[in-house]
Parts: sequence; structure tokens; C-alpha cells
Amino acid sequence: MPAQAADGSKPLAAQVSVKRYVFPANDAKIESVAVEFGAEGAVLVARQDGHDSRVPCGRGAWRQGDSLLVNGVAEKIAGSGAWTADDTFTAKLAAYETPFIQTLAFQWKGDELIVDTEYNVAFGERKRPRLVGKLESK
Repeated sequence: MPAQAADGSKPLAAQVSVKRYVFPANDAKIESVAVEFGAEGAVLVARQDGHDSRVPCGRGAWRQGDSLLVNGVAEKIAGSGAWTADDTFTAKLAAYETPFIQTLAFQWKGDELIVDTEYNVAFGERKRPRLVGKLESK
């Protein structure tokens, strides 16, 4: 499987890296997300249905990470990611023991993180409802 097409880092990465965004109740049970940007790519840090996970997303390569809930089942995940616009980081998450690949577009707008998710195959709709998270206040 081809990795997400690589692109250099964007200035926004330094501004949003490690900041946690909290989501209202949703069908995917995603409670919060942070993206940690580094020299070799990014790490998605997610809290989903009470389970914390870290999925590295290699720049132009796949990296194995923790398991995530995919359609309600914990699956081993590998990630690849890159900036696809000045305000959008796109990650591919492959449940590598299955045929499922999620493509997640993370778009930052002020204090909001908008997440659009699409599966390569699905039983039903491939696109999932858009999630909008708010920057966690400390």
C-alpha cells in the first residue's frame, strides 16, 4: 500500500503540536485528539471510548503503533501522514491485519480541530460524520 504522499512541515505544525482537542459525544467515541509533530512525521494521540493510543505516522513511510477501535474492534494500526494543505494534515491509518484503511484529514481553524474520516471499504457509508473538537482549556 502506498504511504500518504510526503510533504514538508508547515508553519502551523509548531503552533498546534501537542495541543489537545476535545470532542462532544460522537458515534466513533473519540473523546480527544492531539497531534505531536516531529522530524520524522507525527504521532496521533487519541482517547477513544476510554482507551488511550499513540499511532506514529511516518513521513512518506508506514510506522506501526498502538491498536485503535475500528468499527468497534481493537485493531493493530500502522500510520503514514503528511501536510496536504497549509492548515490540513492527512493521515492514513491501516488496520494491517484487515483490509481497512482510514484516511483522516485534520484541519485546524482557530481553536477548532475539524476531522473528516473516510474508509477505503465499509459496510455502509465510507465517509463518517465530521467531528469538530475544541482546544482544551487548561
